[in-house]
Amino acid sequence: MGFWQQDKFKNALGTASDPVVTPAIDKLANQGMVLTQAVSTCPVCGPYRGMLLSGAYLWKNGIVNN
Repeated sequence: MGFWQQDKFKNALGTASDPVVTPAIDKLANQGMVLTQAVSTCPVCGPYRGMLLSGAYLWKNGIVNN
């Protein structure tokens, strides 16, 4: 993501990022919050996205399979 090249985010990763152009994500990062570490209780794509969008565990939101 391109915002990692900006001065205020440069040292957050502890490594060099790829030089890419991501204007929409850069705008979102500058207007919101950037998390450098996160934990998922379900590291499978579909259920994780369901938990991320609903705020509920997969057995509550009904998305249990990819």
